[in-house]
Amino acid sequence: MKHVFIINPTAGKRDCTARVMDMAKNLAARRGLETECILTRRPGHAMETAGNLARSGQEVRLYACGGDGTINECAAACALRDNVAMGCFPCGTGNDFVKTFGDE
Repeated sequence: MKHVFIINPTAGKRDCTARVMDMAKNLAARRGLETECILTRRPGHAMETAGNLARSGQEVRLYACGGDGTINECAAACALRDNVAMGCFPCGTGNDFVKTFGDE
C-alpha cells in the first residue's frame, strides 16, 4: 500500500513541508513503507491529486497535510472510494476540522 502525503506549503503561519517530508522519510525507513510527498501548487490541486489517486484503483493511504481547505479537497475527492483511507496532519492556521472532530 502506498502512503501519499499531500502537502499545502502555504497553509498556516509556517511551512510544514520539511517536517512532513522528514516524517514520511522516517516512516519509509523504519516501517519499510512506500511513501510519496506531493506539494500543492494552487487551489484545487489537492482535490485533483487525491482524485487521480482515488480513481487509479490502487490501494492508497492519503494524508492531507495543510489546513481545512486541504482536508476538504482531499476528503471530497476520496469520498465513496473503497481503495482510499485518509488521515490528516493539521498544518493550518485555525485547524477547525481537527478542533471539531479530533480527539482533544
